[in-house]
Amino acid sequence: MLLYWIWFAQLLGIPCKTKRMLLERFASPEDLYHAELKTLTELEYLTVKERAALELKDLKPARQIL
Repeated sequence: MLLYWIWFAQLLGIPCKTKRMLLERFASPEDLYHAELKTLTELEYLTVKERAALELKDLKPARQIL
């Protein structure tokens, strides 16, 4: 769904290379959005700041853009 792509594109503090790796791991931004914290913790390439950014599951800004 487009809403999750907008959320994904608006994630701050996550470089493009890391976003690409996330898309290789998860089928879509929606799957990433719904991923459990345990799953995100297992991704060794994520920094603490990147993981924290992914844990912010606020769709309000994406809804406003949509």
